Amino acid sequence: MQAMETIQLHADEMSFDAQTKLLNAKRSVHFTYQGYILKGDKAVFDREKQEVLLTGKVTFEVEGFILRCQKMYLYSEKNILKAFEDVSFDFSVNTDSSQFVKGSCGELTYDFSLKQLLLTKNPLVFQDDHRLRSREIIVDVATGKVMGKGGVRFDVGGAHGN
Repeated sequence: MQAMETIQLHADEMSFDAQTKLLNAKRSVHFTYQGYILKGDKAVFDREKQEVLLTGKVTFEVEGFILRCQKMYLYSEKNILKAFEDVSFDFSVNTDSSQFVKGSCGELTYDFSLKQLLLTKNPLVFQDDHRLRSREIIVDVATGKVMGKGGVRFDVGGAHGN
């Protein structure tokens, strides 16, 4: 990602604090940025740091990938997104593919450069009819490859025990 110059922002209420140089948006926040669609109940934009904080019912969408959470930070200069609280996602590996990946966790980091997700805090990933649990899970969004690190448990097919 590059500098936050091409954001299209919509909200029911917006205010700019000249002292802190923060733009605050409330109620039905919706913005697009370099093809990404982000929605939330509230947002705080820091142009100097090129960061956005979204809270409430937050969604992030791009090319069939959908991420949902309660709190999200978008760090433009670092080229990453961090999602917290009730995080879930789903996507198809290719638009014409039947390979579907979905998951949930307490914390997720999306590295846009690598097109990788890092799931922590009780991560769980479903791929087709398989399930992976681990302390950390890495998901390659481009290929659908899933890798667990630490205490890995992989359930195949209908063998989904607790």
